[in-house]
Amino acid sequence: MNKKIQLRTINFKVFIISIVLLVFLLTLVMNISSRFNYDRIYFIIFSLIAIVGSLIALEQKSTKFFNLIFKENQLLIEGKENKILLYSEILNFNLFSLFPKKKLGYVLRINHKKDNFYFWITTNNKNVKWSGDDYSNIALLKNSFIQKVTKKQIFLDYIIYSIALIPFLLILSAFLFVLIILFSLLTGNTGWFQHLEFINNYLNY
Repeated sequence: MNKKIQLRTINFKVFIISIVLLVFLLTLVMNISSRFNYDRIYFIIFSLIAIVGSLIALEQKSTKFFNLIFKENQLLIEGKENKILLYSEILNFNLFSLFPKKKLGYVLRINHKKDNFYFWITTNNKNVKWSGDDYSNIALLKNSFIQKVTKKQIFLDYIIYSIALIPFLLILSAFLFVLIILFSLLTGNTGWFQHLEFINNYLNY
């Protein structure tokens, strides 16, 4: 009996572009803020919020649906370009969640004899929060593959995992920076700014 699983995937190219764009925009914001004589911190905070929000929206709009159909002797990938993979030609696969666990989605890697396939799987309902149906889809996907193909973790999986951490770490750093600055400004405890040379230069430019 055939099994059909519908999933939604994030475009890897858009993801890489987003990382480059994020670094560029953060650099641009810091350079522009150095030209202000006042309210630099507020400008930086507003810019960070706008940049992160825009990139998240871009990621969501870059997603697309595809189907995986598990047949008796072959796997059919229905998407922009349909692919037919014989199980006998699939060397191995891996399905793993990204950090923070189960929040940034899952990566499906299919190591085929002739080509490799990668899918960054996210929620089907275009919401950041994962639902019970989304987790059920992942469980069904994993079980369907295990019945047909060998599951194996390779070095490339660690590389993918590390790359996926970059935007999360950048966003987390920016978020913590904003919280610390806001707390310091609200409490008047800004003396420690003098110990951070780059902040001191911006505040006293």
